[in-house]
Amino acid sequence: MENHKLWKSIAAKWKHHCPPGIPSEDDQKLYEELMLEGLEGKEKKKVLVLGATPEIRNIIAKHDDIDVTIIDQNMEMILAMTELMTKENKNEKWIQGNWLTVDYFNHYFDVVMGDLVICNILKDNQEQFISQIKRFLKPGGYWISRIYSICNYTEFKSVNQLLKEYDQKDKIGDFEISEFLRQAGITYWNDKTQHIELKYLGEELKSIMENQEKWNELSSKQKKIVQEVYDLFAPFNINFFITYEKETDKILGKSFIIEKKIMNEWATQFKEKGYFMYKLKSL
Repeated sequence: MENHKLWKSIAAKWKHHCPPGIPSEDDQKLYEELMLEGLEGKEKKKVLVLGATPEIRNIIAKHDDIDVTIIDQNMEMILAMTELMTKENKNEKWIQGNWLTVDYFNHYFDVVMGDLVICNILKDNQEQFISQIKRFLKPGGYWISRIYSICNYTEFKSVNQLLKEYDQKDKIGDFEISEFLRQAGITYWNDKTQHIELKYLGEELKSIMENQEKWNELSSKQKKIVQEVYDLFAPFNINFFITYEKETDKILGKSFIIEKKIMNEWATQFKEKGYFMYKLKSL
């Protein structure tokens, strides 16, 4: 019963996240286009999805001739994301496992997909993660994924500065809450560890809510932002990997040919991260 409540809770929160934090409709079209390119000419099409992102799984479900395997560390997350899918896929196989330690599927898949997955892997584990993807892939197979990077337009703004800016917006809805989380989160990027250390954002938001004097100084819009951002991502107990764009390409280029790298131009307006879709061919 408790697990049932957990995955329902995960699904409920996912609904409030918005692009570019999750794949937009354009991203989904691009994922499908690159996936089909990678599968062209294959008799038995085999795809591995790292994580359980419903937007990617919906794309694959449109194609009855694709065998798909899902690997996620939490079965509850797979259940939660399945709840959000718009099309059932009877060709899915689910595996609960750690991407870094799963020790089967040697050179088995034509394509590996996963949205922002490398950003979930801490710096010290990057080499192992990339080695795992290469092991999953057949020779010449493709890894297709969105990856974000620090770019020349990335701006680091304090929570107070962002609250003042967002107070001028016409409304505060899911999109604004989701984007505030990303813009505020990048402020806590540690350039030495190359991790976004979100626990510090959580601590700052909590301190604002618990300080009656500070709380009373906020407008109703600002209070809504602080409370809903905190609720959306609490307990803030996770770090995300991100580095400079050139360094990202350097890391990927050691093990893959970067056949395509497509920037999400729409997302540049938010000046938080650069979001890129990569089509990577295994060396």
